[in-house]
Amino acid sequence: MEKDKKLYSINVNVNFDDYKRNIEVINNRKLWKRLLITAIIIIVLSFLLKENNSDISTLVARDVIYIIIAYFVFKSFKKKAIKRDYNFSLANGNQLNYKIYFYEDFLEIKSDSMSNKIQYKDIVKFKDEDYSFSFFLDNAQVLIISKELCSAELITFICNNIINSATRSTTRFSEDSSKQLNPKVFLLLIFILTVATPWIGLSIWGIIAEYVNAPIQLSIKYGWTFIFVLPIPIISIILGHRYKKRGYKCKKNIIAGRIVSILLIINIIIAIFGLPAKQNYSKISNYSPIINVDLPSQGKMYFAKYTESPLSNHQSVFIIFTNDNEIKKFSQDISNNDNWITQENINSKIKILLTDVFIGDCNTYLSGNCKYSVYIENIKEYNTLPEETGTYHVYAMAYDYSKNFLDIEEYQYDYVD
Repeated sequence: MEKDKKLYSINVNVNFDDYKRNIEVINNRKLWKRLLITAIIIIVLSFLLKENNSDISTLVARDVIYIIIAYFVFKSFKKKAIKRDYNFSLANGNQLNYKIYFYEDFLEIKSDSMSNKIQYKDIVKFKDEDYSFSFFLDNAQVLIISKELCSAELITFICNNIINSATRSTTRFSEDSSKQLNPKVFLLLIFILTVATPWIGLSIWGIIAEYVNAPIQLSIKYGWTFIFVLPIPIISIILGHRYKKRGYKCKKNIIAGRIVSILLIINIIIAIFGLPAKQNYSKISNYSPIINVDLPSQGKMYFAKYTESPLSNHQSVFIIFTNDNEIKKFSQDISNNDNWITQENINSKIKILLTDVFIGDCNTYLSGNCKYSVYIENIKEYNTLPEETGTYHVYAMAYDYSKNFLDIEEYQYDYVD
């Protein structure tokens, strides 16, 4: 019959590079699926097994390193598996050298050991790529035909007959299917998601800062969490360029992706390298005589010196204590020390020294769960105003019981009697 007449034929001799390229279409899915499962397991175990004094940024950085290592391990195993399967197929003569015959309604694959017919209507998905045609079947098999082996007439036949037949026979997987998301709609959704990314990042930032009970003064150090949403604008850029080659208008996706990526990267850099800068905790010993209480041996210390401040020579030291037993003792010592007083006991004149110094829970205009101490170095007195007009070196300190957080503000104050 006319339908059984051979229209075209090609000889396929699969070398290792061809085999690798063909099989990676399936293996790449397995790699990313395994990596996603591994990443979820790493993150869950990391949070379940973390210690109370663990630094969340260190925790996430370690998880990212583990995930990157897992990626390269899986990729290495994938390469070895492909090579092993290729050698096995070569040794057993499995379909590495065969012919493909094209008919009106089906194609036939023939080798010395097998013969297989594929009806065009059984193709559930296809990809027309730069170097090949990929046809996917219901049983998860994929047939990749290199365009290098095809004549111009055969390429036209594949586009007009096989691809059109596959498109008509199923709307479940075909890229041209009306039931699939239209590329224009898809690109618009990606654009909207990209524009919304900074606000999504801010939400994640706030949630993590709240989760670790971070004081407001150190919340900026958790801006590294924007790294979680950074892939969104990057994907927008990649897809923009990819669909642009297919003739779609994607300029907005590329521009929005670049702008948002730059904003997120700037925030990440500021969070990691900006003020307040992390210091060696041992430097807290310089402030021990001023604090007038035995200090915990474990904690994290941050320092910031301001070039613009209403106060002269203003600098801040922020300390978070991390050992629960030492925190309990330190809190008790603060409570029992007469040099540390509650807000209600701060003299109205002393409060002038604290104006605009503290923010957050220890703001002197809030009740707060805090205690305060003001030490004036020139007169070596706590919570006492000078008797003479002059410039004084002040240490204004606040301890927040709820966050195990000590704030030391050091500055010069021009006092007028």
